[in-house]
Amino acid sequence: MIKKALLVFFLFATNTILSQEFTQRLRVFNRHFIDNIKIQQHDSVSFYLRIFLANDDLTPYESQMGYFNQGVFLNSIARTKEAIISYEKSLSFSTGSEKSIRNGKICKCNLSDAYFTEKNYEKAHFYAQSIINEPVVLKDPNSYINLYTITGYYNFLKLEYDKSLHNYDLAEKKAKKEMPCKLPEIYLKRAKVYSRINNFYKAKKTIDQSLKICDSCNDNNARINSLKALREILTENGKYEEANAIFNKVDELYKTDEIRVRNKKVDSLETIFKTKLKEAQNISLKKTNIQKEKENKTQRLIILATIIGIFILGLLLFYVIKLSKKEKESNHLLTKQKLDLERLNLLNQKIFSVISHDFKGPMINLELLLKLDAKKMVSEAEYTLQKQKLSNDLTQANLIMDNLLGWAKNELRITVNTSQEANTYEACEAINKQLNYIFEEKNISLINEIPKDNSISISQDVLLIIFRNLISNALKFSFKDNDIIVSFNKNTNTYSVQDFGTGIPKNQLQKIFHTQTEATVGTNNEIGFGLGLNFVHEIIKQNNGTIWIESIENEGTIVYFKINGNPLTDNL
Repeated sequence: MIKKALLVFFLFATNTILSQEFTQRLRVFNRHFIDNIKIQQHDSVSFYLRIFLANDDLTPYESQMGYFNQGVFLNSIARTKEAIISYEKSLSFSTGSEKSIRNGKICKCNLSDAYFTEKNYEKAHFYAQSIINEPVVLKDPNSYINLYTITGYYNFLKLEYDKSLHNYDLAEKKAKKEMPCKLPEIYLKRAKVYSRINNFYKAKKTIDQSLKICDSCNDNNARINSLKALREILTENGKYEEANAIFNKVDELYKTDEIRVRNKKVDSLETIFKTKLKEAQNISLKKTNIQKEKENKTQRLIILATIIGIFILGLLLFYVIKLSKKEKESNHLLTKQKLDLERLNLLNQKIFSVISHDFKGPMINLELLLKLDAKKMVSEAEYTLQKQKLSNDLTQANLIMDNLLGWAKNELRITVNTSQEANTYEACEAINKQLNYIFEEKNISLINEIPKDNSISISQDVLLIIFRNLISNALKFSFKDNDIIVSFNKNTNTYSVQDFGTGIPKNQLQKIFHTQTEATVGTNNEIGFGLGLNFVHEIIKQNNGTIWIESIENEGTIVYFKINGNPLTDNL
């Protein structure tokens, strides 16, 4: 019964998930497979499976479906061990798409049942627990009942009888509502639990319930299994005479079942005869149709000539449209090249503007300090103070230069493919050490709340650029004697950098990521041009991520970002 129910479940699932994304080859294979397995043409099913899986150019999804179908077929003919191997192969070809994931869940359901048949209860329980609460199981009563029955039997073997009875209660509730003929399977296993906890009365009563339902459902296999379970319970409780009587009754039922199987084979042969008779009638009809086909040949030739004329006209129209499209594409390319040239000219202006503004001051101060020192016109204390200030200015200028170069490369579309992973905690600590002197100058602490083993799908260099710019911005606009908090939310897979500084006015938040060269001044008169934040925005966007900001003026700012998967490209 379990195998038959499993087969019905597979056929339902296969028809449900077929969609326009299936290849034509997979559609044809599925149609042949389902048609032949329904009528138990095992040779044909085996042939189609062998031919399909022999293809060298199968897509991962085709391989997943091919091995899944092979597992279903092998399970239906009691080759359970081979079915398990096919199901495991099917899982290994999961593509991550919605229908592939759904098929994988169905495959796990079948694996749980197959392992249970092979009495590998640990594996059966493992796969049952992995999908027992999935929507695909909750919507299918047969799967729901099977998985809870398997879980209940596993708990029974572990001597956790209360859990076992609870699992059987859930299965019973579902069966009573939607599949009452599944109740005997649940009842006979529950009876074993009652017998094990020395409640012989409940065990026998439960088997009696099972037998009544077997009679109403006319299920001879379930009746035999229920009587075998009753015999085991009677033997466990020392009632050997009753057990022996049950044994004789089971033997009679086996004989009755053999007669039923033989009659079924006779019915099958009769069906085959009728099918062949119908095929002979079809051949006769085919001959009649051939005669009619000859009579309609002239009309078809006329229709064909008309279709050819329409096709030629359509071909001419196609070439006209294609030439027009090429002309539009050429115009679009010229327009794009013009815009690129204008953008590069603007980039030149921005670069020289920033360099002349931000680097001229530190250079003049350096020259002046060296001249005063050469003429001995400055005290040692003043020299040390000015040297420290100059060092801070040059470090800040160096950071701006890094951002400027990165931003310029991004504007020029310099990209590098990568699939590396970087430790976010270590990157944050590295930036903390880099900017330590500014933290000390403002008496600000960096609180790193990211887990030490946290990592992200992005290169180490790019991650350092992101954190350096975000932490530097937070530091620039933070008031003295405050904290900067860097954290990670595992529920949303989101990183955040929070400061308690000047904040951003609401009217500027909407345009915060637009390229700009207007200078901004930090709480300690630090100068910036917004290039770093724009650069970070581009990096995150091109790595399949998002970045957004929440800010309250004069209270602080939180910058959030997340990477949604493997990076597309990394700008360096």
